[in-house]
Amino acid sequence: MKKERVVEAALFSAGRPLRVSEIAHVTDISAETVRKAVKSLIEEYGSRETAMEIAKVGPKYVMQLKDDYAQPAELLAKTEVPKQYLKTAALIAYHQPIKQSDLVELIGSKGYEHVREL
Repeated sequence: MKKERVVEAALFSAGRPLRVSEIAHVTDISAETVRKAVKSLIEEYGSRETAMEIAKVGPKYVMQLKDDYAQPAELLAKTEVPKQYLKTAALIAYHQPIKQSDLVELIGSKGYEHVREL
């Protein structure tokens, strides 16, 4: 198995940005080899006509859709968190730390169900 393809598979399957150290740990590939593989993948995806790219996000790397293709694909993508819970999740993130009773004061008794589901 080519190490570059193992790194590519890790980025694809993660669905989130990963640090080089995370990829190295999971794949048992040295961090230096992961860095070289990521650099090579960035060049490879940049040089071919594809909707995907490998991008650097702060200290992490992610496989994602290029901006031009994100909007059409967005219609097909499913959200991991149902829309009815997103407001609650946003309130929790904004006010953290927050007691459940305080959250219920903000959004009503449905807050108990939302917290249980989240």
